[in-house]
Amino acid sequence: MMRAVLHGKAMEALRWRRVYKAIEAEAAEVRRRQQQADRERSQAARREVRDFGDAVVMAAREDYEAALARWKRGEPIDGIDGIDGVFAPSPGAMPSPPVLPGLPGGAALAGAP
Repeated sequence: MMRAVLHGKAMEALRWRRVYKAIEAEAAEVRRRQQQADRERSQAARREVRDFGDAVVMAAREDYEAALARWKRGEPIDGIDGIDGVFAPSPGAMPSPPVLPGLPGGAALAGAP
């Protein structure tokens, strides 16, 4: 375009200017579409993460409600039933007697050997 201007060829300069504007417009459209695709991918990824998080929370809530129902019926709850002598079934309950780890069902400590 600059060469056409320097040689006094106005029509050629205008043609190159139109070509340049067309190329710039096309590049801007490609950038816009790429940004839109990036936004859509990002939103889809956030939806997947949010859906996964919701599923984890719902499963945890269901597990908690099932464990609470078993505890209210007096059944031992896995993980906090006192078999390992560390946890009690609830904060207000009496702690279970200590047990020896590794024995089937655990055995209460008989005192000093």
